[in-house]
Amino acid sequence: MGERRIRLDCAGRTALEVLEKLTRELEGPGTDRCVVLNLENLRESGDSVGRVLREILSALRERGLQGRLIDPSGCADAFVRLVDPRRPLHILVVEDTQDSLDFLRSLLEGAGHRVTGAETGRRAILEAGRRTFDLILLDLLLPDIDGLQVARALAGSTTPIIAMSAHLDRWSEDDFRRAGLVQRLRKPFKSTELLDALTTVGSQA
Repeated sequence: MGERRIRLDCAGRTALEVLEKLTRELEGPGTDRCVVLNLENLRESGDSVGRVLREILSALRERGLQGRLIDPSGCADAFVRLVDPRRPLHILVVEDTQDSLDFLRSLLEGAGHRVTGAETGRRAILEAGRRTFDLILLDLLLPDIDGLQVARALAGSTTPIIAMSAHLDRWSEDDFRRAGLVQRLRKPFKSTELLDALTTVGSQA
């Protein structure tokens, strides 16, 4: 079965207006389960990129569709692939930058996962002590304590931890190994890299 291609011009449109356009297109002829969405002028939309992507990803997921988003402007990392994980993951995202936390939440929840956010290392340790997570996405540069300190504090847990940082070279391979990190993502990373990492963790769970 081939891919179905849909063009969405986001210029001046809110996330709900983009969603209405997408809904009309999906209700048209065609039974393909794989959809390619060409997002034009995403940077000029009437809402944040994160909110537009969240609405689009949620709409595809609710209809059981698999597909990818193509953004010619590059502001959504060129290609954002919608994944169909083996099971939804409960993910603790440790990120002190609110915009980054909001975008990660939108992307991950749009892909079917559940997200709990923490903006400091100590908050992350507290959250991890309260409940069980399937995965922790951990920013290494936090306002209170070093991200590797957080990882070491959670060493007794079986929850896999993926480190995120633009400054991975600050630490050695031994540092990462002792902290028990399963993977590292260098910022800024593509959304596809993150979703690939989640797919790998989900397949091992």
